Amino acid sequence: MKSIPTKRVLFVPNLAVNRGWGHWRRCTKAASQIGPESAVLAINLDNGESLPWEKADSWHSDCRLLTQWPAPGEFSLIVVDQQVCSSALYQRLRSLGGFLVGWDEGGHFRADMDYLVDSLPNLAPTPPNQLLVSLALEAPPTILPEFSSRQPHNILVVFGGGDPQGLTVPTIRACQKLFNPSSSEERVSFTVVRGPGAQFPWPVPGIELKQWTEQTLWDKPQNLADKLADFDVVLGSWGLTTLEALARGVPVALAAPTSYHAQLQRKMGLASFNPQKPRTLANALGEAVRKSRAYAERTQFSGPGAAEFWKNFLLPPKNGPFCPVCGSVRRRFLARTSEKSYFRCRDCQMEYMLPFQLPAKQYSSTYFFEEYQRQYGKTYLEDFDAIAAMGQKRIAYSQKSWGSWKGLRLLDIGCAYGPFLKAAQDEGAIPFGWDISPEAAEYVRTKLGFPAVAEAFPGRTWAEVFPGQLPPQVVTLWYVIEHFSQLSEVLEALAELLPEGGRLALGTPNGKGISRRFSSKSFWQNSPDDHFTIWNPRNARAVLRRFGFRVVGVRITGHHPERFPGVSKKGLGLALISLLDRWLGWGDTFEIYAVKEKSCSRSFV
Repeated sequence: MKSIPTKRVLFVPNLAVNRGWGHWRRCTKAASQIGPESAVLAINLDNGESLPWEKADSWHSDCRLLTQWPAPGEFSLIVVDQQVCSSALYQRLRSLGGFLVGWDEGGHFRADMDYLVDSLPNLAPTPPNQLLVSLALEAPPTILPEFSSRQPHNILVVFGGGDPQGLTVPTIRACQKLFNPSSSEERVSFTVVRGPGAQFPWPVPGIELKQWTEQTLWDKPQNLADKLADFDVVLGSWGLTTLEALARGVPVALAAPTSYHAQLQRKMGLASFNPQKPRTLANALGEAVRKSRAYAERTQFSGPGAAEFWKNFLLPPKNGPFCPVCGSVRRRFLARTSEKSYFRCRDCQMEYMLPFQLPAKQYSSTYFFEEYQRQYGKTYLEDFDAIAAMGQKRIAYSQKSWGSWKGLRLLDIGCAYGPFLKAAQDEGAIPFGWDISPEAAEYVRTKLGFPAVAEAFPGRTWAEVFPGQLPPQVVTLWYVIEHFSQLSEVLEALAELLPEGGRLALGTPNGKGISRRFSSKSFWQNSPDDHFTIWNPRNARAVLRRFGFRVVGVRITGHHPERFPGVSKKGLGLALISLLDRWLGWGDTFEIYAVKEKSCSRSFV
């Protein structure tokens, strides 16, 4: 299975002038603050050439700039700040091997990103993992901004770093007509920003600037965000600067350079105007304070800054953004939560979870006592006999396909405190336990008297763990298989450990159960943070076949018809759903029983 290195961050901003230069600005600032473990890809992706930095003073930065493509595996976290990532770029970035995190990604490949963070509103139907407006701000505020209702006499006009649609000049002309001193009691201070890529002349031909009390051009200004609070209103198009203004309590009125921007402005409910129609500007200025205040009240501006967020961003364990079974990156997006992304592999059909911002789970005695008690109302040891009784039912079912367990050497991986080992011994099996918890393994050895080891599986060979003992003929994993992030290594080890004709049994949540089928949003939201794969009877057959196992029995368990949405807990409806549940296999858990058929080239024994 492929692996990724210790976290290093690569920012990939969109450098096309007609897409705004905010992508570059926020990526370079974040990289500068993170330090040497980060870099910015400084390549014009339209033509593959490095950009002439010496010609754009405002683009200079003290962060590490890459003018050539990095080697695969050099970066573990790749932040894609493209707005719309192209197919060619997506494939090229995938080849680098790191996790792809879309930052305000709104294109076709939005769903394919390993993780999504939106800091700006968009029209994409696919929800992000997190919405963090603070990532787009220079200095996220800690309190709700306050908006003054004073008349606008100090106006800022800014249309980004490039103004590709040429909206600055028409807006100046509209302001001239609207704020003509002859029709206004007070004159207006008027400041225009010309970004690094903007081409309009100054003074603007045909405009008598002497009509204004004060007129100013800011050419390629530095730290513009820090100066926004000096203005009564900002006129521009939607982007980082207008968002900064709103976060500082400065109302905005927006002109839309594209139809997309027009739709976005309507969605946000902000004041808008057409520079070609001065009357619409007057209306927008009249509504700017009210609409800006309403937008701010429903927006969470506070939160981590970009550098802090990306520096502390926690990646999934070990195996990278690949399918944990076959290593493919061909997949279909299923769902997202704030800390997890779910996908289905298009090659092997396994459904899997990529966890972000989650520390590794620790399976200590607390897990078996406090957490188990919170979920089931009793500790694991208090439930020991009931769990052992379930084990006896599993053995009885397996005997239909496998025959007797008498005299068979059994390894129970994830044995916990050993209830299944006890049930297997009662049926004549010779039990061995394997668990990651030292307390559990100690209990199995000292209280039950069975050989048991406390370490991660796979680890040492059977001969190293249980010296002098013949390898097992049966291996069981009851609600354990979903906890392995590197599943292929586990299945390979199982195939190597068992002889031909050896038996494998596992139980796991059912990804085709009633909860997933009829309450999918709740299913994904409540899926445990340490369940890395989602199995179902169909994909289990296909996956196990890859590793030399033939499925001989499937037992659907965990029937909960009361989980069907809208059904009464009593009456005919529940009875009908109960029948359908069992007939159609809607149980929320299932067990699968398989036989090893193919020999393996390597040995785990």
